[in-house]
Amino acid sequence: MVINKKNIQDIPKEIYNQAIKDGIIFNDNVNLFFLEKKSLIGFVGLIVKKTKAFFKCDYILPEFRNKGYYKILFLFRINLCKEMNIKVLEANCTKMSIKYYLKNGFKIKKKYKNGITKVMYENL
Repeated sequence: MVINKKNIQDIPKEIYNQAIKDGIIFNDNVNLFFLEKKSLIGFVGLIVKKTKAFFKCDYILPEFRNKGYYKILFLFRINLCKEMNIKVLEANCTKMSIKYYLKNGFKIKKKYKNGITKVMYENL
């Protein structure tokens, strides 16, 4: 299993379309990290601005969910941020991801009417 830095254009079209259908909003400025074995398992995104990082575009293919793959990518991003001396992490969570973020020390900052919840982790 490997994690590779890639671009939005590297996401297979059918997976890209499914991610959008599942509520993922892509941003052209995001750095994507793919978890791959023989094929794509999932990806997470990261945007860094000085000492703040934004977690974006988290997506694990349905057949690989609840098997620990997201944890691998989540911890990869946390460690990357620590190496870059990032102090504040922010994410907009869906109903699927909010529990995981809260379990890992993020605090709710705002709830939106569309079901998205903004969370933040300070003093990484």
